[in-house]
Amino acid sequence: MDMFLAIAIVLGGLVFLYVILAEEAKSERRMDSLVDASVARLFQDEEASFNGTNGNDHRPYFVEFVENDQKRHILPVKKSVYNKLNVGDYGRLRFNGFRFIEFSKEGEVKSAHQAWFDNFTGGTSAKLKFYAFAPSVNMIISTDQPTILPLSKVKQNVRIVFNSTSVATFGVENEVGDMLHFTKVASGRRCQLEIPDIKKRGSYWLEDLSEIDVNKILDLFTKGDDLVSAYELTLQSWHKNVKNHSSV
Repeated sequence: MDMFLAIAIVLGGLVFLYVILAEEAKSERRMDSLVDASVARLFQDEEASFNGTNGNDHRPYFVEFVENDQKRHILPVKKSVYNKLNVGDYGRLRFNGFRFIEFSKEGEVKSAHQAWFDNFTGGTSAKLKFYAFAPSVNMIISTDQPTILPLSKVKQNVRIVFNSTSVATFGVENEVGDMLHFTKVASGRRCQLEIPDIKKRGSYWLEDLSEIDVNKILDLFTKGDDLVSAYELTLQSWHKNVKNHSSV
């Protein structure tokens, strides 16, 4: 009997030691990250529900942080945290994976925002406003708050959108307000392009575009080339019920 009790005690001790070591290993794997970052975007998801460690708000609040090296983090936060932040706030961000822990603001909001903005718009390479709605690849950038990116970054985002398994849209706008709007249907790897012309109250269309086609169009658009002439497009009035779209 004593021997069985001794064995049970030893086994219990080993199990306890294993649990302690396992928790320590998990803790090491989940060490918090601490980085310098700016608040790039504040937005609210009207449809998704979030029931994690940040509360049970059925209209979760999100903050997009950008580090000095342009690495981005989109994290869900409590409403109380969301309300205290402004685009351009700069400070130390502490997070663990996709879990927001805290953000300590430093410096003045205006100067920090200007530094962040200059980081995107500075330099000699062309910059474009980019927006997208591709929830299946976790890319939601509203048209009201587009991201300003160099052409190379835009193309990287286009590649991500083309991997979307659902309907997705994305678009760009240059410094003079010209726009290109793309729509990708479901899981296919083809999309259509709409070039709206507000003054003429109509749009020019191109269909069946591959990722290579889109990149070529973006190159021409960035250079300021006339896409309507290059692809011999015909204006389709917004008043028409049926649009006869063109293809490449």
